Amino acid sequence: MDFYLNIIILLSWFIVIFLTYFKFGIYENIFSPLNLYILINIAGIIIFLFFLIEFKGLNYLPTYFKEPSVDMYSSLITILLYFLSSSMVYILLKIFNYKPLCIKGIKKLYLNKDIKIMFIFFSLFYTYILLKSEVLHNLSYENLYKFRFEMSHGYIVFFNLFGFSMFFLVFLFLFRRLYFQKKWLILFILLLPVWFLLIFLNNARGPFVFGTLFALSLYPHFSLISILKNFFKLRLNKKIFLFIVIIAILLILYQEYSIHYRAQEGVFYELVLQRIDNFIASYIAINNNLGGFKIENIFYPFIYLIPRAIFPEKPFPPNGELSAKIFGANLLDDDAWSVNFGLAAESYYVSFGFLTPLYSLIIAIAIIYYSKILSKIYSKNKLDFLNFIILTSLYLTPFGIVMGGVFTPSIGNLILILLIKFIITYTKKFTNLKWRVLYV
Repeated sequence: MDFYLNIIILLSWFIVIFLTYFKFGIYENIFSPLNLYILINIAGIIIFLFFLIEFKGLNYLPTYFKEPSVDMYSSLITILLYFLSSSMVYILLKIFNYKPLCIKGIKKLYLNKDIKIMFIFFSLFYTYILLKSEVLHNLSYENLYKFRFEMSHGYIVFFNLFGFSMFFLVFLFLFRRLYFQKKWLILFILLLPVWFLLIFLNNARGPFVFGTLFALSLYPHFSLISILKNFFKLRLNKKIFLFIVIIAILLILYQEYSIHYRAQEGVFYELVLQRIDNFIASYIAINNNLGGFKIENIFYPFIYLIPRAIFPEKPFPPNGELSAKIFGANLLDDDAWSVNFGLAAESYYVSFGFLTPLYSLIIAIAIIYYSKILSKIYSKNKLDFLNFIILTSLYLTPFGIVMGGVFTPSIGNLILILLIKFIITYTKKFTNLKWRVLYV
């Protein structure tokens, strides 16, 4: 009986995602935040279908899954939480009267002076970090690991809050979505090697993949409807051809990296499914019966930037605590690691699933706010630093919540950036009002 209930909930989840796509996503660029959110949900549905029927034709399970059989009750709770979350996102988008984001016309964006200056600043800052590190003098595994640890700890974390968004600017530049005067064009070209060196040495697959997708998401007429129209008219334009080539290169590189450096086995689609391990990880966490009400974890995004040396009792993020409890992960030393357990596991761990509506609300707001900011940017045809940071953070938020939850450093970054924007905006308004009063 539990098996059939699982299948019914899984089918319901698919119907909700199908409705979300054909109501909103089909009109948007195929790599918009909404469509990335839809794609990751589709991947989750496929993984759970294979999981429930114990399909053996694909090597899709993560390497750490060792259980001999599926507990249908645990899988039912896991799938139910994903279904409820996606249902609420669909309902909220309808309640807020969300209009699909359609980018029309081929526009290259002008950069405000502030974002150019900040790009130069972060290029020089990361150059300093690279030169100070031993990794350029001795490219050993130990030095690489030490460099990656340094890049994610200490004072550098605060700089990464803003600096890592510059990766996205690099890809906008490479995909010719930006307009430059000659002197700035030369300067950007000269600084590019720093960013690609960072990607390579820091093993930064995320900025590389999502930087590419973000750049492609700003191409006009790149929705599924537009692509199909061009296809049936036998008009395979340059943008579609570029997309096919880029995706092919990414898949080849990902397969080689996964086999040779992560010791995974399988063809590229199996490796991708194994990498999307958050859904099965959610099942494992729920099957371990680790649910509860943990208020301290809920405050983590607001305090995560406080160094642990100052605040030793600072809670760990839910993903870290689950990794320690289930896999015995070390969370403090240089070899610290953790698994991202996903939306269902985190919601169950901190609230027995009762906070799931909060996850859906944040996803819906991120999709809507991203659309508004991008529309504003395109209407002015200018990109400023703070709005660009917010835009790139919101771009990853819906996908990131499904994969990693809400009580994470990423959401902490977004809260801090929005707070800074709020302070700057209202300081300007107050200052202007004060001068008007004095003038009168």
